[in-house]
Amino acid sequence: MPEVIIHCPVAVRPEQEQQYSEETFMKSIHTEKYRQIGLKIAYYRKLRGLTQEELAEQVGLTPAYIGHLEAPNISKALSLDTLFDIADALHVDAQKFLVFEES
Repeated sequence: MPEVIIHCPVAVRPEQEQQYSEETFMKSIHTEKYRQIGLKIAYYRKLRGLTQEELAEQVGLTPAYIGHLEAPNISKALSLDTLFDIADALHVDAQKFLVFEES
């Protein structure tokens, strides 16, 4: 069995190390997009007069998770299912979260 190299939090075989590094880089280039999604979640949540706790309860998440999504200094990835649930709870078209401002 080939040696396994541990890159927290993923174990990668040596022949996959280059590929893993490229995938990690590709994800990091989306950091600004995740930040903008979080800021839009916060904007629409406040516009609807909801607290993070109330939104979290409506979509089955923790208030801490909503807080991480909304924090401008934290890039938190989220699934499309989660984004759709949040959009539904906020009565906003999901596509509004996916229109990005150029930096």
